[in-house]
Amino acid sequence: VYSDRRSARLLGVESGISVSDYIPTRNRRTEIVVSTSDSELSSLTPLLSSAPSSPVPSSPTLLDSCAASPPSSPAESSSSSDEELLLLKSFSKMSSSSRNTKSSGSSRLARVEHPITKHVPIMTEGKIVPKVMRKFEIACSNFFDYKISLAEADKVRAILCAFQDEHIADFIKTECARLIALTFPQFMAELRTRYLDPEWDSDLKDTILQSTMLDYNSVIAVDGKDGEDFFDWAKRLEAKNMLLRGTTYHMTEEALKQQLQSAMDRDLRRECKGSTTVESAATFRTWLEAAAAVNVDSDDDSSASIKTDDESNNSDTVFVNGALANTSGSSAELSSDTNKITQNYEIDTCIVNNLDNYDLLKPLPKKPACKTTPLERRRALKLAKSKVIDELRSDEHFLNHLKTYKADDVNNANLVNAINTRITELEFQQELLDRDARLKAEFSDVFGEIPHSSELNDDYRAEIKLKDPNVRFKTKTYASRGPLRDHYKSLIKQHLKAGRIRSSNAEVASPSFLIAKKDKADAPRWVNDYRELNANTVSDQYPLPRIDNILASLGHGTFFSQIDMMNSFFQTKMREQDIPLTAVSTPFGLYEWIVMPMGIKNAPAIHQRRVAEALREEINDICWLYLDDVAGRASTIDELENNNRRILTRFREAKLFLNPKKSKLFCTQIDFLGHKISAAGIEACNKKVNKILNWPVPKSAKQARSFLGLTRYLSNFLPNLAHHTSKWADLITKDADKKFPEFTSVHQRAFDNIKALILSRDCLTTIDYSSMPGNKIFLTTDASDTAFGSMLSFGPSWKTARPVAFDSRTFKGAELNYPVHEKELLSIVKALKKWRADLLGNEFLVYTDHKTLEGFAKQKNLSRRQARWIEEMSQFDFKIVYVPGDSNLVADALS
Repeated sequence: VYSDRRSARLLGVESGISVSDYIPTRNRRTEIVVSTSDSELSSLTPLLSSAPSSPVPSSPTLLDSCAASPPSSPAESSSSSDEELLLLKSFSKMSSSSRNTKSSGSSRLARVEHPITKHVPIMTEGKIVPKVMRKFEIACSNFFDYKISLAEADKVRAILCAFQDEHIADFIKTECARLIALTFPQFMAELRTRYLDPEWDSDLKDTILQSTMLDYNSVIAVDGKDGEDFFDWAKRLEAKNMLLRGTTYHMTEEALKQQLQSAMDRDLRRECKGSTTVESAATFRTWLEAAAAVNVDSDDDSSASIKTDDESNNSDTVFVNGALANTSGSSAELSSDTNKITQNYEIDTCIVNNLDNYDLLKPLPKKPACKTTPLERRRALKLAKSKVIDELRSDEHFLNHLKTYKADDVNNANLVNAINTRITELEFQQELLDRDARLKAEFSDVFGEIPHSSELNDDYRAEIKLKDPNVRFKTKTYASRGPLRDHYKSLIKQHLKAGRIRSSNAEVASPSFLIAKKDKADAPRWVNDYRELNANTVSDQYPLPRIDNILASLGHGTFFSQIDMMNSFFQTKMREQDIPLTAVSTPFGLYEWIVMPMGIKNAPAIHQRRVAEALREEINDICWLYLDDVAGRASTIDELENNNRRILTRFREAKLFLNPKKSKLFCTQIDFLGHKISAAGIEACNKKVNKILNWPVPKSAKQARSFLGLTRYLSNFLPNLAHHTSKWADLITKDADKKFPEFTSVHQRAFDNIKALILSRDCLTTIDYSSMPGNKIFLTTDASDTAFGSMLSFGPSWKTARPVAFDSRTFKGAELNYPVHEKELLSIVKALKKWRADLLGNEFLVYTDHKTLEGFAKQKNLSRRQARWIEEMSQFDFKIVYVPGDSNLVADALS
């Protein structure tokens, strides 16, 4: 019988699990329990000596096969008993190495339960260790943060009921008067002194000081684990050091850094000393990340050396046959080609004879870039497309058996020329950045902060035209507590100082609220809920330019610019008589907006009109405008600089201000309106069809029906589709529900052909804004428990509209716990964001199979999440329409 881990597993014994087995002793079996402490082991010793002499019935085990004949002498019996105790002792050590909460009695650890922040945390009965005490301290701090109104002197009183252990409860009852007078840090210090081991802090500090990093590539196993990675080891020590907070043994970041340096692997320490990134790290966190990065690199190097054969690595001397030795050695002919290099110092040449007399010191001349006309590019594109189609048709199963493209053979490895080309590219990129910085400095007043509202342009004002001036709605205010209330006050002061708002005496007001941003360091966003006002506002029908015309004009350029405005709505003043209509309620009273606020219905159209009037002479000549996006193009870099100067001058005259971080004045390619534009032409965004192209192979009849449900909707536009879908008939039968048939090559070919048809021009269309309102824009969405799908379509009616783009995505993290109606609403919000350029400024219909969303616009009580979505949805002009689930085929299939 062995006491190591492997033998213990063979005996059915796992560390930390209380199990029973039987050991043969003389003519009896004695039951032993694998314990988790030496104290329990000592308590079992009498059991061995007082066990009954009759055998205890048991199922045969591996130990039964080890039973020996009865000993012939008392000495042998004593020896057998000692062996039993030794085996029991080894099992006890093995079990105590990984204790768990399933152990009974005093070995069970206490737990900290705090599922709801506003309730007092609870410490359950059990043994208290430093980690449990630290968890309890953090939970109490979270509770105090929620209870902002709780005074410092009342914190200890509030948590005295948190302990379920009767000994702690009795101590608190006895010393209640004295404990209430303590501060929370003093109370925690007394708890640690009374209920933790007397030397717990010094022992923990010794553990940190004695810990060393194990070599990652070492073959020595410690506690069943190979060498640790540096980052994991460092984080483990850092976690132990956190338990020492509030004690004299706690190590500062600098002290912990010195300890890690002294205890890390010798090879890693040498690598860190030679790394400038590690040496120049200013903080402990940056040093830790830099050292971890060095460790990853050194791991790769060391692993590579291990995998490399070495003549002296575990090799033995072998006698070689003489005939074999004569066939190898230094006289053998090399298997690889060799290059003969002739260097002439007098004429400064270095000729490679095997490479057509290529001179290494004189690279080949750089070929000038051949500029092509748009007509030539279109012809080349058409020719390339025809070649691709011919190649796809050459093989019926084209997605699995595409012919690979064979590159031209390279005779000369012109490395020097490649390096020179790269250097030229970097120099050109730096020149573009320098020109960008100089032009922004020249127009620093345009790229500056937005001034006080009194200094804004008064020539153009935003108006709100009401359908019925006599309509009134109730004023309400959303609750604001805790830190958000302080942020509210700060934002009000900021807007008052900038002249954007003023106190209001309006008869009615819309509610407002704050939304926290993803980065908690940033100030929250102010949101105005203008749903009642927007419902009574006449829509501004300012026409939008056609996207296809803009893209066709931009495609003729070589260099491009992209301009973004800073807080664009705040740069337009409201008409004086319309200012009271913008009044909003806050926890600190009513305020009305002097500038155009975010959330009013016609804000995008008003902004489009103002910028279009400012750039009237330049639009469709050197720049193109679509809502809040401005793009320009030119054939040369100097021409682009002159064009940018003209555009910026117009912005200066109109007193419009730009965002210096998001504006790029000199580019070789830009992303504009969902397309990538460069000198090579315009490339469509593949995201519109990736969801169809990457559709997985069905593994059940339900998945097969889901995909065919999508094709059924598209069959009106694709008459040849039925020929391919018929090949899947056996995949959707009732028998397929019980046992899904094998997905054969016939099914795969039909699958590939269906995808090709769906993504063809015969199916997909584009939005022709000039044909509206005869044709309409439709957005169809649907959500399941784990994902959502959406489709953008265009046509005379929802049933006859042709698809423009598809999208789907799985829910992540907290989204999976949203209620059903919020998942459906989130699918709409995500679709609005994705196709913002296609939808903003146009009326469209949203089709969903969740009927409750039809009344969402009139919902009174909103959660903070719904309020955040309201702000994003208020920019669009749409109406939600209910459609039965069995009719919502495409979105349902995508979700």
